[in-house]
Amino acid sequence: MHQDTPGLTASNANMGDAVEKLCSALDDWCSSQNIECAIRKNQKSIQDLMEGKTIEPSESNALKETFDASRSSRKDKASVLAGWIAIQPSEQLEPKQAKDASKEIANAVFGLSANMKKVFVELEEDQKIYLNNDEQVEAFYTVCPDEGVVLFEALQSMYSAYVLMGILKPFP
Repeated sequence: MHQDTPGLTASNANMGDAVEKLCSALDDWCSSQNIECAIRKNQKSIQDLMEGKTIEPSESNALKETFDASRSSRKDKASVLAGWIAIQPSEQLEPKQAKDASKEIANAVFGLSANMKKVFVELEEDQKIYLNNDEQVEAFYTVCPDEGVVLFEALQSMYSAYVLMGILKPFP
């Protein structure tokens, strides 16, 4: 089923570690770019989302109603995640750019098409990739800004953990 995706290994199956890695990498990247994001404040909700749990509305997650991640599409989950990443506008990012960056990060995590130029705005051309496509991933490494490599690797770890959770879920 996923034998053509060598990045999927048992070491990537720990969702807690993958969420921590992404939160840390995105927090560090945002700091280096003088940008703020809300990923740390939403870390627990993000882990619940990635693990397919039902998430109740709270002041911190700003959900208006209960969200059942186990019954939601990847696109719907990505939309919720983008809101929790919440990259903020800054001198470098206009409000739409900040919202787009959050959306593309969330899309990547759920294996949807993600335009990395909307995250790494310094790239000259659009870089649309799917993290399940090894050729696209390898090609992106050749243009990924040095300060973005850790973040890109964290995105791959989250995607791998998400896929592996889906494979392993039927086996308690």
